[in-house]
Amino acid sequence: MTRSGLLSISVAFLVVASVEAMAATRTVCFTLTLVDNRTNCATSSEVGARRGCRSLSANSRNWVYARGQVVEAWDKDPDGVDEYIGSWVLSYEGTNCLTFEWENASYALGEANPDVYLRMVNRVMKSSARGISAYARNTDGSADYVIWSRNGPSSNPDQFTAADCRAGTNCYINGNNWLYPTSDVNSELGRRYMMLDSAQHALEIYGDTMTQNVNLRYPGQASCPTSCANDRGTISITEAAGNDGGNVTHEIGHSLQMQEFGQDYLQLDCSQGGDWHSMVSAEYDSCSTTEGWADYVATVAWYNPDNPAVVPLFYGYNLEQPTPLKSICSSNRAYELQTAKAFWDLDDANAEAGAGVATGWPDTTWYSTTFIAKQWADFPDGFSDRQDAETGAHGVNMKDYYYNNSADFGPYFYNSFLRHNCLQSQEEN
Repeated sequence: MTRSGLLSISVAFLVVASVEAMAATRTVCFTLTLVDNRTNCATSSEVGARRGCRSLSANSRNWVYARGQVVEAWDKDPDGVDEYIGSWVLSYEGTNCLTFEWENASYALGEANPDVYLRMVNRVMKSSARGISAYARNTDGSADYVIWSRNGPSSNPDQFTAADCRAGTNCYINGNNWLYPTSDVNSELGRRYMMLDSAQHALEIYGDTMTQNVNLRYPGQASCPTSCANDRGTISITEAAGNDGGNVTHEIGHSLQMQEFGQDYLQLDCSQGGDWHSMVSAEYDSCSTTEGWADYVATVAWYNPDNPAVVPLFYGYNLEQPTPLKSICSSNRAYELQTAKAFWDLDDANAEAGAGVATGWPDTTWYSTTFIAKQWADFPDGFSDRQDAETGAHGVNMKDYYYNNSADFGPYFYNSFLRHNCLQSQEEN
């Protein structure tokens, strides 16, 4: 397949301008791709991977089909006063087609056939058009500019337009060659769309669970030199992390937890690691729990826990590895890698024996991903023990998650969640 620049879909329908009566419809087809050099993401060749990154190759670069992107269809007019036809969500990878009413639609204005082009509006959501959306915003939070396929080169001004689209046939934009907003993998624009596509991976899983839209500020703010979740509806992604698939999905994990708590902050203390934390830096319980939760969300966005053969990697660490990180059981409470494993063990189909210092405590639980997320909402509001804003360095932790949800998970919860990962020594108050 050849590629042509600028900006295909059976799509999920969002909103279309008013249609007064059914007559002949029009069908426009196209293939939308994004240049892709992301790291910390699952590739299509990995066992148990979901939609992979870097899955297409051409001209010494990697590309990906843009699933879950929201696109608008417009009718191009010579006077520049174009008409909005409707909005759709790309429902799967590859060539897709959108169908809309024409003759009796208010936007037709008596024109015999439309000249259809696309706008990319910097918005992604679940490919079924259900749930919340993530929007790319500028650093100051203002709306980002729209990418459109209206104007082709002077030699072929309608190259990116389905010109004179007639009833009874599929009208292809750009002859169904690839469309893409940029071919520069290192540009801010290229990384912005990689960021959006990473966010879409998380929304594909959690879009129905989250309760409000998320604005992705890119590049991030000076007050957040590394990526961070500012509140339940705002995330700042540092420019260098635009092509980091794990970074973006991790921050959505924080927003998800805040939305379940119904508050714009998380009570966590990561000071044992200084001004930073890592998968294997020793931290207080509040930090290891909350950051481990976000690591788990990021991993689930790329890997399917229902596949018993999956090898879920997050920054090179395998969350299916059963041996606890530290050889002294009580020491494992401090590490987000271990708490991420515990949430994964609640979710995964693989029933594994305990290993190392957790020998004798198998993982026997298998719950749904969204069920696990919704259990944060069971935390009472407040600042006391087992509440959602509990103060103190050990704050909200794994033991609190256990006690607030023990009745929902059943008799094997304690052993699979805590003992299998040597986390039972986290503080109870």
